[in-house]
Amino acid sequence: MNKTYPNTFKQPKGRKLPRAKTLRVFELNPAISLSDDMKAYDRKATISKDISVYLLEATSLRIALLFFDANDEEQMAWAKSENGTWILTNGNPFEVKSRELREVHFDKSGFLTKKLGIQSLPAKVTQVGKSLKIEEIPCF
Repeated sequence: MNKTYPNTFKQPKGRKLPRAKTLRVFELNPAISLSDDMKAYDRKATISKDISVYLLEATSLRIALLFFDANDEEQMAWAKSENGTWILTNGNPFEVKSRELREVHFDKSGFLTKKLGIQSLPAKVTQVGKSLKIEEIPCF
């Protein structure tokens, strides 16, 4: 059965980023801090606004995240040569999934690339200790 999807699904709004010209590597320590004290539902326990929760203490990133523009053949070739979860920033995720026979995710409106501080593509995100290592890698 051949599915048809609306154009917004076929070509979701992504984030157009330039190709990496030089290697850029940086670390990010994802943490959550409260702006105000928070009371539990029973009003007895309080979580202080001074406490930070480091996300990578509670969970881990088991496989690399690969961010790339599927409309760029060189970035596609790079992604195929790497081991990781594919996250498209542009392109048709259904077409890529069908052609490559693999799971594909899409960074709609650049939500993840903005949060991670990614400025150029392709980019690889891995965990190092309690931090995320982000590499913007030239592939030409």
